[in-house]
Amino acid sequence: MLILYYFSPIIQLCLSVISKREIAIVSNNIDPDKLYYDNLQRVLRRGLTFIPPVSLVNETGEIYSKKNTLNFTLAEPYSAISRYFLEMRYEDIIPVDSESGLFLPRISISPRTSNTDLIKIAGKAGAVIPSDGTVVTGSSEGTESLFTLFSIVCFSIFVKFFHTILKRKNNHTITLRDYDYLDLVRTYEHKYSPLPEPRKDKNEENILTKIVSAGSSIVSRRLVDSIFGNISLRDGEHLFISESGSFLDDLNDRIVKVPLTGSSGSSRKPSSEIEVHRNIYKETEETSLIHGHPMFTIILSLDCTNECSVIGEIPVVSDENGPGLEYSIPEVISKNGNVIAKGHGIFCSGSGDLNQSLNRMAEIENYCREEYFRRLL
Repeated sequence: MLILYYFSPIIQLCLSVISKREIAIVSNNIDPDKLYYDNLQRVLRRGLTFIPPVSLVNETGEIYSKKNTLNFTLAEPYSAISRYFLEMRYEDIIPVDSESGLFLPRISISPRTSNTDLIKIAGKAGAVIPSDGTVVTGSSEGTESLFTLFSIVCFSIFVKFFHTILKRKNNHTITLRDYDYLDLVRTYEHKYSPLPEPRKDKNEENILTKIVSAGSSIVSRRLVDSIFGNISLRDGEHLFISESGSFLDDLNDRIVKVPLTGSSGSSRKPSSEIEVHRNIYKETEETSLIHGHPMFTIILSLDCTNECSVIGEIPVVSDENGPGLEYSIPEVISKNGNVIAKGHGIFCSGSGDLNQSLNRMAEIENYCREEYFRRLL
C-alpha cells in the first residue's frame, strides 16, 4: 500500500485546488464525475501524497493510445526516492515485494521524452517515471486501475528503496550518497509511520459493520496499500471476507459470505487468499483474521536469509505469495496469532477481536521500523 495516509495538509490542499477540468487524463472513454469523486477522492482519503496532476497529451493534442493514461507529480518522500533511482541510473525498477510484482512486473525509468513516447511506455509497462519527478500510469482496464497502479508505484519504490539501502549496507557497498538520500527520506518519516492511536472498539454487533470499520482503520493507520490486504470473520460454518480486488477502506457491498468448505455459489469473488483464511479457521480456534502489508515489516522480511525464521518474536514463512501459504501460515499462526510471509505481508488472527489484531499489527510494524534503522548503525 497505498494507499496511505500520509498527511492531511496535502490532502486538504489537493481537495481545494483540483477541479474536474484539471484532471490530466488521456482516455477514449471516461466519466469525469466518476473519476473525480470515486477514484481521486479514494486516493486522497488513503493519504497518498502527490501534487495535482499535470497535463499529458501527445504533440498533436490528440489521444494517442486506446489505453487510459494518467500523469501525477510525486510529492515527498516519493519524489526523493524517484530521484534516487534516476541518479543511480536505473533503467527499470523491479518490485521486490511479491504483491506489487503481480500488477507491475517492472516500472520503467525514462529520461524526459515526448509525451507520445511516455504514453507508449506507460501503455506497455503499466507505469513510467520520467526524469521530471512525475509518474505516468497506463491501463486499458478502466480509470480506477490508473489510481491503483499509481498507489502501487508509490508503495513498491518505497519498499525497493529501503531494501536497496539495507542490502548495500550488508554488502559493504553503501555510499555517502545513499546515506544522503536516506536522511532526506527520513525527514518525512511522520508520513509513513503507523499512527499510534489504538482503534476504539465501537462494539458493533453486525459482522459486516465490524469488517467495514476494520478496513477503514487498517488503511488510516498506514498498514496496507492499494488494493492489497484482506479481512475476515468466522460465523459458525461460514466466514465473511473482503472481496477480491477491493479497497479495504471502501468495503460497503464488497464483503462475501462463503462456507468453510466448498463453493459459495456466489458470482462475487472472495479474496484470492480465501484458502489461507479457511484453513486457519479449520485448524485453530481463531475467529478473525487480518492480512496487511506494513512496509517495514515487508522490507525487514526481505532481509531474511534461509536461516531467518523470526523477526523479533514473530515467525517468518518464505512461501512468498505462493500456494504454499495456505498450508504454512495456519500451522505457524496457531502458536502466537501472528506470522510474516516473506516479501508479502503479515497475518494477525484473533478471537473475533479485529481491534486486537490491528493494534498488534501496528506494534509489529513499529518494531520492524526501529529494527531496520538499528541494522544500519
